[in-house]
Amino acid sequence: ITRSGVDYVDLSADSVISSDWKRKSRWRVGLRVAPDSQAPFPIEITATSGMQAWTLDGKTRTIARVGGTGVSISMIEVPNANGIAALGLDSLLVMTDSSYSPVLLVASTGRVMRRFALPWAFYGRLHPLARATDLTTDNHGNWAAAFLFGDGWTVTSRSGRTRTGVYVESTAFPDLLQFDSRNGITTEVLRSTRSAISIALNGDKFYVLFGGRTLNRDRVIDEYDVPTATYVRSYILPERAGRISVVDGDVFAIGRARPLRILRLRPATSM
Repeated sequence: ITRSGVDYVDLSADSVISSDWKRKSRWRVGLRVAPDSQAPFPIEITATSGMQAWTLDGKTRTIARVGGTGVSISMIEVPNANGIAALGLDSLLVMTDSSYSPVLLVASTGRVMRRFALPWAFYGRLHPLARATDLTTDNHGNWAAAFLFGDGWTVTSRSGRTRTGVYVESTAFPDLLQFDSRNGITTEVLRSTRSAISIALNGDKFYVLFGGRTLNRDRVIDEYDVPTATYVRSYILPERAGRISVVDGDVFAIGRARPLRILRLRPATSM
């Protein structure tokens, strides 16, 4: 979701589509990267500051950069990539399966410019399924990461200053089950409570669309103050949502009901 419209993946058409707020299509581009490639399976899309978008293919782990006219500009490959977040126009952050420096700052050419560790000492000891982490950026050069199952979030400023907090509703890391299968040892999540559904960042404000165990799960957006790493307030959406982002200070949420709706939330200005 951007100031000028919405970029989204249409799985039925194997395309990335950009439309304005009047639902008029601005451009579209197919996701298939080569005639002999597997069917595309995009798991992430993130918009840049210049009407472009990055998409991450869940099968090939290929990251494609799509231009404002619908032309595929470039493609890069980052081993074990499982999440992306645009950082300005010419770079992006990539979440990987690495135990010790999972966040990469990658140039549009594919060159890794920097590696970031996450602040939790136990992170590397967790199974990759248990430590699943969402990633987001803002227009100020800051970025955030948050556990999808466990309890914890962290924000790193453009200057490198880090603040780490916990969710207002504590959630445990999931129990895992390992068993023999045709492909060897298979690991599955046995029992879990989803914590972060989606996250968004805007300077000193950090937002979490939260799962949890209450009747309002998937409808609650919790707001945190980044400098103090403390909880501020919660907002209840009129329906369940699956994704949030911040545009010009307002929080937008993509509803899960049909027909699909985009909900706009104007956060309170006082503590």
